Amino acid sequence: MTQPAEMSRVRRQILQVAGVIVGCSIILALIEATQVYLASTDMEPMRITWRVAFEKTMPSWLVLAALTPGILYLSNRFPFERRNWVRSLAVHALAGVVFAFAHLAGTELLYLSVAEKTKGFRSGFSQLLHFYFALDVFTYWAIVAACLGFYYYREYRNRELTASRLQASLTEARLEALRAQLNPHFLFNTLNAISALSLKGEPVVVAEMLGRLSDLLRATLDHGRTQEIPLARELEFLDSYLAIQRLRFGERFTVTQRISPETLDALVPSLILQPIVENAVVHGIGKQLGRGSIDISATRDNGVLRLEVRDSGPGFTALPDEGIGLGNTRSRLEQLYGTGYAFECGRAPEGGAVVRITIPAHLEPRHATA
Repeated sequence: MTQPAEMSRVRRQILQVAGVIVGCSIILALIEATQVYLASTDMEPMRITWRVAFEKTMPSWLVLAALTPGILYLSNRFPFERRNWVRSLAVHALAGVVFAFAHLAGTELLYLSVAEKTKGFRSGFSQLLHFYFALDVFTYWAIVAACLGFYYYREYRNRELTASRLQASLTEARLEALRAQLNPHFLFNTLNAISALSLKGEPVVVAEMLGRLSDLLRATLDHGRTQEIPLARELEFLDSYLAIQRLRFGERFTVTQRISPETLDALVPSLILQPIVENAVVHGIGKQLGRGSIDISATRDNGVLRLEVRDSGPGFTALPDEGIGLGNTRSRLEQLYGTGYAFECGRAPEGGAVVRITIPAHLEPRHATA
């Protein structure tokens, strides 16, 4: 921000604060004047007009409004911090006394300038000191307390906001690191498959797989830094990946998708299904004799989105090794949803492996959770 712009912003803030102080003072003066007027109506010999009541009360509030910026300055200049609270206490104790004298003296002078002069300044000032000195000192400390309360609250909010932004940045960095780890993992596996096919002397299949891989990488780059995409787009990406795997495994497996229509516009973490399906293909179908099957389903119920991938392979061991793909999937879900997700890996009752993901069903991108 340029210096003139900064000075203009500060000037506007000063004018706003001054306007609020003066406005509040006038409102409080009007309220007190009305109370004084109404109270005098029951005292017939001492009954006064509303104008007189206003003249009696307005000077005190106007002088208070004039002195308040100085109190605000001292409150910000001498806060009660651990390292200098003694000095701040001494400054405010002296300032409270000075404020009381200045406020009462200014009130009397202003009152004498607008009201009929029935007494001198010294007499009126002495009376005000006798009745209101302690109250004015208390008023000073009340304003200091309110100002310091606002100051500490503002500092707390600023620290909270800074910590929140820092945590969000760290979480975003973790998510990007996890995604960066997934992409090479998937790429290396696919290139290994292409290399194996080339050694078998299948140039047509290799060329088609390279073309599919190019399309898949382009789609990955199109996702950019977007952490969540509609499920429909995720399924399109998954279809491209499965097309590569069909070229690799031929007719050894079939894929069934049972996707409820209401789930297609729900947001899911990008590339969330690919590592799960890859695990099913490599460790399920790849280790199974004969034909196999992969079943992918998505349902939405009571604000929850459930994704499930089953395969007909040998299934997980008692303690499944999640590896890079499944391990990163769990980590990404934790970063995005905190405790608001479920990720389960296990054996299906009918045999084979099953992976279930449960996340909040939503249409708007969520902020990452630490």
